[in-house]
Amino acid sequence: MQIKILTKFQFLLKQKARFKVMYGGRGGGKSENIARALLVLALNPQNLFSKKSIRILCAREYQSSIGDSVHKLFSDIINQYELHSYFNITKASIKTINGSEFIFKGISNDPLQIKSTSGVDICWVEEAEKVSRESWDFLTPTIRNEGGEIWVSFNPNDRDDPTYKMFVENPLPNTIAVKINYYDNPYFDKSPIKDEMLYDKKYNYDLYLHKWEGEIKKISDSLIFKNKFVVQEFNETSDHYYFGADWGFSKDPTAIIRCFVKDNNLYIDYEAGGVGIEYEELAELFQSIPESNKWNIYGDSQQPATISYLQKRGFNIYPCKKRAGSVEDGITLLKSFKQIIIHPRCREVAKEFGTYSYKTDINGNPLPIILDAYNHYIDSLRYSLDGYHKRSFTIACA
Repeated sequence: MQIKILTKFQFLLKQKARFKVMYGGRGGGKSENIARALLVLALNPQNLFSKKSIRILCAREYQSSIGDSVHKLFSDIINQYELHSYFNITKASIKTINGSEFIFKGISNDPLQIKSTSGVDICWVEEAEKVSRESWDFLTPTIRNEGGEIWVSFNPNDRDDPTYKMFVENPLPNTIAVKINYYDNPYFDKSPIKDEMLYDKKYNYDLYLHKWEGEIKKISDSLIFKNKFVVQEFNETSDHYYFGADWGFSKDPTAIIRCFVKDNNLYIDYEAGGVGIEYEELAELFQSIPESNKWNIYGDSQQPATISYLQKRGFNIYPCKKRAGSVEDGITLLKSFKQIIIHPRCREVAKEFGTYSYKTDINGNPLPIILDAYNHYIDSLRYSLDGYHKRSFTIACA
């Protein structure tokens, strides 16, 4: 039996954890691949459990009928691989020839029934972004078999959703959380929804980030660069490039960008970076961007030792000048361009432009206060324009 399971999901069959969490946007194949992994485990539970058969609970917040469940998804996969000799499909459950069983329940429909469900080895909670804190409190103690696991799949919605807080923002102990998006699915290029993704990416990037890259939903009116940028391919080049760098600290990434100005448009054509970049890796990181050893580079002045280290390795890198109001001035300069055009290979830059926001009041109205988040590549972009004159002022850096 050769059931195909994408690489990003294979940890489901190879690693033990109390909570296995898969989250992200549309097109990543989460439901399909989780279902396939569960079918494999139902027939071969020895991969994770020291028993010949297991009991699998497939749960969701609401289930008015079996039609609301993933019962049909399992049935379709069984039919696709012609596995009828291994599985017995009934209207309410699915059983295997070795005694494993799939059952399907809604958590909120009858919490006490969920609480009394016994003998569950794996519980898969689908569309978990809809599950309330009360439902989680009912469900998790139910999975009490030795080595029992809870698999969670969801598309993030709001930062305050219990599921996001429990498994992504402040994950429970013994949690493996994996973000999975359409670009992790090698079959997505043939998907009929690919054109929809490309449309959102070009014309509504904050929607694209939420819908396709699994970012939490943003209040679009609070976005600082709303309607000011696009993500698209371009062939333009320049005879003058600007480079900027922001240094990572702890969980913050080191961020490097290259950009240029043409016809009052700002083009961003290269990025490099990552979390936990060591000194000895910095030179190689800079060299990954074309002509980085030719042009001046402006970096965050907070780490003069880093700048000195790179100067000794032949880079023309200088600290940015600091003064009050530099962040606001930098944003003003960026907004003064006719358009900011981001090459698709600059994925992190594009993500920040789609999330960089003002604070909001309790009613969701934007305040004139900039959130200090999602701004590392944007900071490096501001730094790159140090010395670039626009409307009689020179951008300074924070």
